Amino acid sequence: MKTSNLFDSFRHSSLVTKLLVGLVVLIWLVVGILVVGGVTLFTEQRSQAQQAPTVTLTPTSAAVGSGIVVEGRGWQPGHTVVIYLDEASHGAVASVVVDSQGRFTTSFLVPADFRWQSGATVPVLAQTEDTGLSATASLNISSSLPAPTRTR
Repeated sequence: MKTSNLFDSFRHSSLVTKLLVGLVVLIWLVVGILVVGGVTLFTEQRSQAQQAPTVTLTPTSAAVGSGIVVEGRGWQPGHTVVIYLDEASHGAVASVVVDSQGRFTTSFLVPADFRWQSGATVPVLAQTEDTGLSATASLNISSSLPAPTRTR
């Protein structure tokens, strides 16, 4: 059937037929807008979560030798996150693979170090190996090293 014949048939059809065709077209437009809008909203939410990862510590104050639990949210699933105490140049204290929900949990022991012999507030850096995505939290380390004693 030629297109011109189809349009002629439509033009000469009843008002009810024209309204039904118009309604079907309108429904398909609404469905299309909802699908495109939903995909866009889902993509935006996912990218915002990936742009703003977080890391929390439990407890936030501890002594040398204490265990610290590190929890992360909003990370890229499947990536490895490395945990550093103070800064990356001093070596990692833990590493963990992010789960499918963008979360991770790991732990480490606060090592003895002369830098916090008198107590200190130290940044804990969580950073992915491949993308460089990172987040930090503060850890208050209390002085628990024994004072040096003189030897004869």
